[in-house]
Amino acid sequence: MITADYADRESEDLMTNRLDGYTQTVPSSLITFPRYGDKCAELAIESADISAPVYYGDGNKELKKGVGQYLGTMYAGSGSTVLISGHNNTYFHTLGNVSEGDTVTLTTNYGVYTYAVSGTAIHSSGSSESYDLSADYENLVLYTCYPFNALGLTNKRFFVYCRYVSGPKILYDE
Repeated sequence: MITADYADRESEDLMTNRLDGYTQTVPSSLITFPRYGDKCAELAIESADISAPVYYGDGNKELKKGVGQYLGTMYAGSGSTVLISGHNNTYFHTLGNVSEGDTVTLTTNYGVYTYAVSGTAIHSSGSSESYDLSADYENLVLYTCYPFNALGLTNKRFFVYCRYVSGPKILYDE
């Protein structure tokens, strides 16, 4: 969920030579963090037939173009919670088709991240137990309005919880 502008050949080789499935690292100095509204990743969930661009921010403009990463969450590879929302009548209309163990992939231009669905839940829209933004482990949380056939905002949300499987860890410069 971070965009990267690679200025030299060494940086380009970082992605060209990465080994999927192995934990590697990427220095934060090689990553240009996105600004609000920037496209920052692609989200794919084959089991639910979901393929969506991810935008940094979750305002109306971003959610019309794809799904949005909540600004108060971390980037893929940072080792904490990544929170992504989408409308139930567009990109996340089939989110309810996911099952435990399904694969979710986030593709950024600094790495490919794989997560496994560990569960789902329905919570009230203002529930504080829906996710933990201070988690000290990498996880992905997806959510949308519920029920799926409702138009407009609802007072319930459908959540998909995913555990980190693979992808490069970001090494923050000191």
